[in-house]
Amino acid sequence: MKYYFFAATLPGISLDTPPPLSWSDFRQQSHDQLTPSDHAAVEMIAQDGLPTNRIADGLPPFYKRWHAIETQLRNAIARRRGAASGVDTTPYRHAHDGFRVEIEEAVDAAFAQASPREREHALDRLRWRLLEELGGTDPFTSDAVLAYACRLRLSERWAGLTRSAGEQKFNATVESIAVSARRER
Repeated sequence: MKYYFFAATLPGISLDTPPPLSWSDFRQQSHDQLTPSDHAAVEMIAQDGLPTNRIADGLPPFYKRWHAIETQLRNAIARRRGAASGVDTTPYRHAHDGFRVEIEEAVDAAFAQASPREREHALDRLRWRLLEELGGTDPFTSDAVLAYACRLRLSERWAGLTRSAGEQKFNATVESIAVSARRER
């Protein structure tokens, strides 16, 4: 499916700058512009969901390819974290189609970063690059629009990682712990 008009209206986005289009606006527009199958993929992206094989059967091929890549990436991250803490992660890893050595190497490189923030940024830069590859060279295809949707989620995530948002999250966590401690007394 080609989405000439819709794709032409999508603004450029970057991992390192706040997106000019909100996720909720994109999601609403996609409801009106995309096929039911492509919109279903957008809804899965909205939930940060990795579909089960049963659900994946009705989704576009792009989403199935992204599912395999993201599953391999999450498995590699789990292996690295498990190795660092001495936990066998075999029961937590999931099967996926294909295998990309570059993902394993990039996860190793990300875990060599100096801070957790730099590690997460390296992992999301990998995701970004893989999504650009999956989107292909024709910006009007279903693959390109769905890759854009995934990249928009990443861009919005990084735009939300501010000092004030972190402080609010920290304060809410501390308050939650304090409330739990008071209940236990």
